[in-house]
Amino acid sequence: MSDTLLRRTVEFENVRAEDNLVPCVLSTDVPVNRGNYLEVLQHDEAAVDLSRAPLPLIESHDSSRVNVGLVEQLRVAGGKLRGMVRFGTSARGKELLADVKAGIVRGLSIGYRIDKTTTQGDTLIATRWTPFELSACSVPADIGAGFYRGLSMSTENASAERTRATEILALGKMHRQAELAEAAVSEGASLDQFRTLLLSKISTAQPSVNGLDWSPREAQRYNIVNAIRAQLDPKAAARDCGFELEASRALERTMGKPAQGVYVPWNAPMQKRDITTSTTTGTPKGGYLVPTDMIGLIDVLRAKLIMPAIGVTVLQGLSGNVALPRKTTSVTSYWVAENVAPTEGTMAFDQVALTPKTMAAYVDFSRRFLLQSSVDATQLVQDDLAASMAHAIEVAFFGSTNTSGPTGVRGVTGLGSVAGGTNGLALSWGNIVALIRAPLVANTAGARLAFVTNEKVRAKLMTTLKTTADTASNFIIGDNGASLAGYPFFTSNAISSTLVKGSSGSTCSAMFFGDWSEMVHAIWGGACDLLVDPYTGSSAGTVRVTAFTDQDFGCRQPAALAACLDILTV
Repeated sequence: MSDTLLRRTVEFENVRAEDNLVPCVLSTDVPVNRGNYLEVLQHDEAAVDLSRAPLPLIESHDSSRVNVGLVEQLRVAGGKLRGMVRFGTSARGKELLADVKAGIVRGLSIGYRIDKTTTQGDTLIATRWTPFELSACSVPADIGAGFYRGLSMSTENASAERTRATEILALGKMHRQAELAEAAVSEGASLDQFRTLLLSKISTAQPSVNGLDWSPREAQRYNIVNAIRAQLDPKAAARDCGFELEASRALERTMGKPAQGVYVPWNAPMQKRDITTSTTTGTPKGGYLVPTDMIGLIDVLRAKLIMPAIGVTVLQGLSGNVALPRKTTSVTSYWVAENVAPTEGTMAFDQVALTPKTMAAYVDFSRRFLLQSSVDATQLVQDDLAASMAHAIEVAFFGSTNTSGPTGVRGVTGLGSVAGGTNGLALSWGNIVALIRAPLVANTAGARLAFVTNEKVRAKLMTTLKTTADTASNFIIGDNGASLAGYPFFTSNAISSTLVKGSSGSTCSAMFFGDWSEMVHAIWGGACDLLVDPYTGSSAGTVRVTAFTDQDFGCRQPAALAACLDILTV
């Protein structure tokens, strides 16, 4: 099609004529199938823009021909757009009026433009739209067969427009920015433009508990052991694992690609750790979980996770490589004398490229463990593996880089730097001031300014006086250790304390200060891909479960952060 307006078909209402006037219904709020979604035109006075009234009456949306009448007295009443058709005095206008009187021509098709939308499930609701013309139609469209009613573009472009709107709305929903997404759709923003807008809008966001818009009850119902069993036993899959399999299928639709095994909630990743029922060998000794009543499981000690607390910007639900545009040079303004032209200013741009880096890990289960465990196996497996992978992500985020993984904070080029002596830095109050100074003199004024280091550095600061003249009541950091120089102070042992400077050995620690919203944590998809392998350990009856997730880190403005990488704590 090459028509310029959207259309929908209705019939003349109460066809009767007084002279050349016929009452009609131009449109209703009946849902119309557009293939991949339903469309509803909202019918109230605020939704329908009648600024172009009266409307021309034409035939079969052929705008190249002179209209055969006008549609007057347009009004919204009873959930319908109503009006009066005044037929013209031309020969064709009189013929058409006669056919309408005789009941031969009954169909009408309205041409309109959608200005604003919202969504409810698979239904797109036009909350603001403008009618442009009304056409008499010989053959109304077969809506049940999914025939598109005169799209405002070619079928190919219409499909692209649907994809644009769907992806923007889905991304907005995922980051709790539905209104921002709806505005972007109505204003014609591209998906890349919306991603940039979204990134500037959100200062922090965390991956949803499951990669889907589940209720807390549904999230509680998810059973990771069932997801494993579903791949081992087709009978069990049909009997007990329907919810987990349906969740995987929903995630496949959301992520746009099939799972190698099954997709599981994002908070159920894997680490390499063998679990058996033996109580005498192996780590952990899964046999301690069999038939003996247990009140609770004593977990291992883990490093504290701080990425959500410091305000790292999170983008999730991504597909394909992502490039965040960045302005590197701004136009310069000048004071000039009379009749003197200023120097021409230029702007320069580059981009922060984010590409998926795959993290993979596995865990081995014995069949007996899956069958005999009386402790809640789901909670045990899910909690342990989620915490393990989350810790691995933080280690990578605050680290440097490796050949396959993402570049963490320590590896970002352009950070402010506070360096110590040849063989390491004995931290002083002057070093703290220098660490604060670096981002601030670079014009950093973000709301997420904070210190980040490990517990060894905190302990050292709590026993180091600001100056040699100070008393024991004036250590660099106070007893609570929650703030430093008026800024929030966070610690995690995911931050290295084994760095090397000169002959120091592996004894140096890292410490950072800056606006953490400038760091971006990119997550592709909304789930881990869980692959169950019953063959590798088949001779011993073990089942190997491998998980994959794709992530990357980036820094929008490196100068907004500063690092000290050689702090001595011994």
